[in-house]
Amino acid sequence: MSTASTAVLDSVYMDKPTAIYENDQPVFRGLPNIDGMDSLEAFVAAPECADIATVQAHYGDVAANIEAACDSIEGLKAELLR
Repeated sequence: MSTASTAVLDSVYMDKPTAIYENDQPVFRGLPNIDGMDSLEAFVAAPECADIATVQAHYGDVAANIEAACDSIEGLKAELLR
C-alpha cells in the first residue's frame, strides 16, 4: 500500500498485490483504494482483488519502454553532434 507514486509502479511490476492510500489518480482505479480501516481490512483479507494487470497494460512493458527512451536519447544526441 502506498500513496499514488512510483512505489505503486514498483509493486505492480513485481506482481505484488497493490493498494493506494487515498487514490486520486484515474490510472490506478483498478487498485483498491484505502481510505479507512474497513477498506484496509478488506484488502488484507483479499489482496488478489488488486487489478495490477490494468496498470501494467497502461504503462506497457518496462524493457520496451527503456529501449524506446534510450533510442530517443541516442537519436537526439546524434542530431546535436552533427
